Amino acid sequence: MTSKILKIDIPFVSGQAKIFLNNDHSAWITLEYLPQELRKYAEENFQKLFDLRDGTNTTTLRNTIVEDKLVSCALECEHYYQSYLKTPPLVANVTDFKKNYMFASSTEASNTKDSVPELFQPFHKYLGEVDYNQLVINWYERDMFLKNHTDWLGGMKKEANIALVNLNRKDANCEKRTLVIVPTNRKFKKTSAYNTFNIKLHHGLIVKLYGKAKSDYSHGIPLAENQVDRIGVTFRSYE
Repeated sequence: MTSKILKIDIPFVSGQAKIFLNNDHSAWITLEYLPQELRKYAEENFQKLFDLRDGTNTTTLRNTIVEDKLVSCALECEHYYQSYLKTPPLVANVTDFKKNYMFASSTEASNTKDSVPELFQPFHKYLGEVDYNQLVINWYERDMFLKNHTDWLGGMKKEANIALVNLNRKDANCEKRTLVIVPTNRKFKKTSAYNTFNIKLHHGLIVKLYGKAKSDYSHGIPLAENQVDRIGVTFRSYE
């Protein structure tokens, strides 16, 4: 395996770009962009979309579901988030709770809402309301981050992908954030095409994870200086 870092910085792509993460092509991602009208909609309404983090549709800052408990995870992630629609219930058999997060509902502390906020519905309609029946909206202020993790795969539909939609505040004085994708262990590092994949998160970029990219690789948003305010919407599909 090479130890090189693949830096992916595509301000815009017409159609879809496909990138294989490992040598046997069992893990891959695609990059594409929201249509121009949706990118403009997000840019013009960014503050309204961002303000929802402070309303009743958000949960407490720095709290997340890890294993089967609602815990404070300030050392692991620091951002606002909210789950919507068919979020899987909690289970107690998470094998690697340090890296496998699930923003889920529980009997003790529910953070799941039944419907997607109206302002975010245009993105759900574009991605496919039938294809994706679970959403998590993540709001990142400038000093917020999310350490590398794998998403909860229990109950996910077979062959389903995970779609990550990136929305940025328009601010020329701030840096765009980076999505970092790395193999989860030494075994997968041996067959990985690169040690690290760094994807510059331009406004309107959609990153989709396929195959073993969901299980053999982790992803996260590292802390960096002078980062732009960001909204990340994760789309998943569960049975």
